[in-house]
Amino acid sequence: MMDDQALLRYSRQIMLPEVDIEGQERLHAAHALIIGAGGLGSPVALYLAAAGVGTITIADADHVELSNLQRQIAHQQASLGVNKARSAKESMQALNPECHVVALEQHVEGEALTALMARLENLEPGAPPRGGGGAGGAPSPTSSGGASGDGGGGGRSGARARRRAAEQEAASPSGAAPRDLSPQEEARLR
Repeated sequence: MMDDQALLRYSRQIMLPEVDIEGQERLHAAHALIIGAGGLGSPVALYLAAAGVGTITIADADHVELSNLQRQIAHQQASLGVNKARSAKESMQALNPECHVVALEQHVEGEALTALMARLENLEPGAPPRGGGGAGGAPSPTSSGGASGDGGGGGRSGARARRRAAEQEAASPSGAAPRDLSPQEEARLR
């Protein structure tokens, strides 16, 4: 049941016959997963939070750079060097403190993405993800691949592809999840 503040906040949406109060309550009970907090994930995250989606999980391993600020609107100057998922979470909660945001400060793809989606699909509507190990008590997928909602990160897709290839090469022959790259390996790929 929405209180007076929620009714006022979402009044423009509620007036739409396609949404109304029942639709707004369904949005509040929904859980969205956003992969990447870059050029596409950034505005999507803000719009979903503003619309009143109850729980949003956002995953990104990258950090905010100055060149991101002109197009990745969830990040501010004060966010430089901060993980993009964490930065987006802060912006989303500043926009709508009633929205529960889980920031996964890692890349999610392949089996890890499948496992994360399975966990999220099995939640009660509106419930935050269970599990531990990730940022903010979020589920912690085992892979550290490079999926991104903005198609690879604004011109750095070549470096991401090389990093992804190196991570896959670091995986054990048994098909286990790739190991994290050392700082030296990471620097070599940039």
